[in-house]
Amino acid sequence: LDRATIEARQDGIAELVNGGGARRLRLALRRLLRPMGDLERLAGRAGAGTASARDLVALADGLERLPQLAAQINGANQGIRNLNDAVSSMQTGEGALAAAQEMGQRMLMLATQGANSTLGINERTSIVDELKKLILAIDAIGGRTSFAGNPLLSYGTKSANLAVYYSMQISNTPSDRIALDSTAFQNVGGVVAVGDRK
Repeated sequence: LDRATIEARQDGIAELVNGGGARRLRLALRRLLRPMGDLERLAGRAGAGTASARDLVALADGLERLPQLAAQINGANQGIRNLNDAVSSMQTGEGALAAAQEMGQRMLMLATQGANSTLGINERTSIVDELKKLILAIDAIGGRTSFAGNPLLSYGTKSANLAVYYSMQISNTPSDRIALDSTAFQNVGGVVAVGDRK
């Protein structure tokens, strides 16, 4: 795989984890936490009977905000689980592509070996047979590679080319969403993928 492509993906994931979505989440949590004060200290004062009217109002306000805070945290936790699923699906796809790349390297070696004029008909036939098996194996990788039942590498030229295949919600904010369309995996590693074979 191309180093620049891998680094670009890593930068994209870092931006996703540390950037926009995470930054919005931190700001939303700060907005909720700022007016709450120190609930433990306020509850301790109220329990000891030394709380002022201001402390009681702050405690009531803080307790009122707890459901919002819980919802924000639950949304963030689900977003993290969704991101982990997204990373796992990318790793699954990249593992399959690595296996196909190894087979492609073997095909290149066989083609180079087959270009040698000192080979006999039996050797050439063996090379052609192995090349055919490797092509079938690469096609099979594309057809069977999936994550959670969703195909990762198989797509057809007959289908709509820009259909969204995967959509990941990364927080409880509706706009924090990642969508991959059918072109997301077509040019991984600089190799142009091919459509349906006949």
